[in-house]
Amino acid sequence: MKYGISVTDTSEVKKIEGSGLQLVDKLVAFSEFLNELATFQSPRGIIFHDVASATQLYSTVPLPAYTSRDLIHITPLVDTWKEIYLSTTNGVEVAETYYSELDMDDVAVIATHELTHHVDFFHADFEELDEENMWFEEGLCFYIPRKRMLSD
Repeated sequence: MKYGISVTDTSEVKKIEGSGLQLVDKLVAFSEFLNELATFQSPRGIIFHDVASATQLYSTVPLPAYTSRDLIHITPLVDTWKEIYLSTTNGVEVAETYYSELDMDDVAVIATHELTHHVDFFHADFEELDEENMWFEEGLCFYIPRKRMLSD
């Protein structure tokens, strides 16, 4: 899978690329599974970002993972996702414990969610979906990667 890197802080490039390449390996394996499930058109590529690049330069979406046209955009750093998720726990200890233990597989599930949007049984471009069909697609894109990649 082709990839690019976009950052606003160049000190993070090597770290972002290293984590991104780990994700590419997981995405390639997951795409083989998707090909068994249904016809699948691989995206043109993936862009690895720091948070500011993903949420301020390329989009105003507050989460640094999304699909835009035929590219996946994501922040591949585990610590960044830990910070994002931990900011939502409102002091709930079980949630804090769970999110503090996130690893690369958890980030890969986010990336494979975006990859699942490229399965051909989703007939419309995501930007063209009505609300009813959008939630169906999002639900499948949420469920399929977790069912395949995470433990019970």
